[in-house]
Formats: sequence, C-alpha cells, structure tokens
Amino acid sequence: MKFIIIFTILVIATQTTNALPPPLGKFILSPLSNLTLYMRYCGKDAFATPKLEEADSNTAMVWNLVKGLTKEPDTISFQSSNKNMYLQESIYNLQEDNWNGLYNGPLATNLSLATFRVTSGISNPEQFSFISSSGKYLSLNNSLSMKKCVSSDSISMQKPDSDLTLLHTPDAKSDATWLLNLP
Repeated sequence: MKFIIIFTILVIATQTTNALPPPLGKFILSPLSNLTLYMRYCGKDAFATPKLEEADSNTAMVWNLVKGLTKEPDTISFQSSNKNMYLQESIYNLQEDNWNGLYNGPLATNLSLATFRVTSGISNPEQFSFISSSGKYLSLNNSLSMKKCVSSDSISMQKPDSDLTLLHTPDAKSDATWLLNLP
C-alpha cells in the first residue's frame, strides 16, 4: 500500500513539473534562435524584427497574452497593443494556400483561429512553444514576404528579420521556441 501511495505522489509530482502553466500578461517575445528579434505586427502582418530607435514603433512588439478565447485549458490568445486585434491563423492557411498563415486583426467568428495551445519549448523545455488550432507551431520562417512594412511605422526590413508563420516542422526548433520578456 505504501508503494502505491509513493508511486502516485511521484507520478503527480512529475506531471506538474513537466508542464509550464500558460503565461498571462504583457510580454515581448523573442525566438531562441535569435534573441535580438522580437515578435511584432505591422498592420495585419506578423514579423520578427529588432527593436527600433523610436520607442513608439516598439509598441507593436508588446503582446497581452490572455486566456485562450475558446476557454480550453493550457491555451492563450495573443492580443495586440491595439486592443481590438488578435494574432490569428489565416483561413487561407487552413486551405493550404501560399499565405504565411498568420494575421493580426479583428476576431474572426471562429475563436479557435485566435487560440494557441501552450507547450514547453521544443528546443528548451524551460521556455514556450505555441501551437495553432491546425497543429502548427508559431515560428520564424527566416525569410521576408515584404521588404517594407507599410504603416505609420514605415519599417524597412532585411535579414535577419523574418516573417512569423505556422509550420508543422520548423527548420530549427529554436525558431519555434519563445522567450518571454517583460516590456
């Protein structure tokens, strides 16, 4: 009987230490593959770029991680600094078109598109990875679909800046593992 109780306690203790609770609050996120890049939006598009000289331009790097909009356990949603916008999986990505798979915009009717499952980082279990409703990792793709972000920021982009995308298998696991920094 003692063996069963000890075994049960060990199993429960092991399960709780392996799973990180979903992070909630305001964060600036960096991929472990390049800690000088930060997840940001520009208009409806999602990128990873370095911080800019103008502090106002860096507002787009601050994300409010809120409980997943579908209310499923271990999920979050990325609310942009424009409070009415969320990082979402593009419906076009679900149709296997050539879109990068993400956009920042008003909520779609399907809340699961704006809900991401939180897991331990795939390249470092002490950090975080995020999986979309279609089972793809939020990741860098190490290329740019646009050379200039057209918005009030008017940011010129170049390597190592990267699109954010959704991938079943990221090129490097560290491209899909995120360090959360306080703003």
